[in-house]
Amino acid sequence: MKVSRLNLLTAVVVAALAALAWAWYPLLPDPVPTHWNLDGAADGWTAKPWGVWLMPLIAGGTAALLMALPWVAPRGFRLEAGRRAYDLVVLLVVSFLGALAVVGWNSAMGGRLGMDRALPFLLGAFFIVLGNYLAKFPRNFFIGIRTPWTLASETVWNRTHRLGGWLFMAAGLVCVLTGLAGGPLWPGLLALGLAALVATGYSLVLYRRLHGFVSEDTDSG
Repeated sequence: MKVSRLNLLTAVVVAALAALAWAWYPLLPDPVPTHWNLDGAADGWTAKPWGVWLMPLIAGGTAALLMALPWVAPRGFRLEAGRRAYDLVVLLVVSFLGALAVVGWNSAMGGRLGMDRALPFLLGAFFIVLGNYLAKFPRNFFIGIRTPWTLASETVWNRTHRLGGWLFMAAGLVCVLTGLAGGPLWPGLLALGLAALVATGYSLVLYRRLHGFVSEDTDSG
């Protein structure tokens, strides 16, 4: 697999986040807030310099790992057919991490945008975009709704991901609306959990309907 333009753009996002960390370093307090509760209030802090450089390191490490995974995919589960969608999701993940870092730093410096409003909105936007591309992923071990039944059947994979895409977009919309309304994060998390549960259950039911299950007695005979 070649390095794509989306991979290069992902590297630019990581570099921009590192540059911003360097520029804002003198302005950030010590310690720096690095963890927030479900209400968006900071409840964990890390001393400099780790408190500042932790998120750029996580974003860079995540980007490198996700870019490397397609190279080690086993035969029959490769991502060539969905490479553009996969690279876009890698960019999405890294951009999401970067946005969280920027909001957290801005809040730590006394900015008006707090994590309480930003987190539901960013999480919702993430899943709306992810849901839109979910059906474009071929069967693989690294990304998507990877249940035993979707991995065992290409038909189950495709149909589950079509449904799952709509479910996660709807759940993402709940998160976005909650953030815009200034509400708590838990309704969005509940919606995302239900989306995952329904998609998982659907894959099981669909597999059983299409292929059935082999009992132990039948298998041993």
